[in-house]
Amino acid sequence: VEPWCDQVFHNSSLCYALDHVFDAVVYTKEVQDILSFANYWVDPRRMGEYVKHSGLLADLDNLREAKNPQYRANMLALHDIVMVHSDIDKVLVPRESSSWVQYGPDGKTLVPLQQTEMYKQDWIGLRTLEESGRLRFATVSIPHDDYYSPAFDGLFTKHALPVLMKN
Repeated sequence: VEPWCDQVFHNSSLCYALDHVFDAVVYTKEVQDILSFANYWVDPRRMGEYVKHSGLLADLDNLREAKNPQYRANMLALHDIVMVHSDIDKVLVPRESSSWVQYGPDGKTLVPLQQTEMYKQDWIGLRTLEESGRLRFATVSIPHDDYYSPAFDGLFTKHALPVLMKN
């Protein structure tokens, strides 16, 4: 059950019911077409369904059997990527997924990007970008939706502005 659910509805039973219903329909075409966040949901215990039915990320991450070489070429055309994750994020689950960290097959263990097949096989060029020094990681401590505070300004100046000024 997502942490935000209890905060919004103040009812654990309702949250468990919603979680169960969502889990049953998340990879249907109708839900993938209607709910944008369903396209971002990766259930590690149902990877086959996810890869087959995901309307967005499985394709862009080149997880399907037929790889799209243009996705890799597009990523490699970038000068730099700065992946930022907030250690207090309450929107992303897991919060480290903003840096391509994902749950392992048990649904609990976190698997770093560098240990994924996508990275090892370089399906979208992330390994090449990291090996060439063009992939950077940063951890910050601001809320997911903070794009306006002085704290965000300071972190932007520290992590993103140098990359933008270089290129």
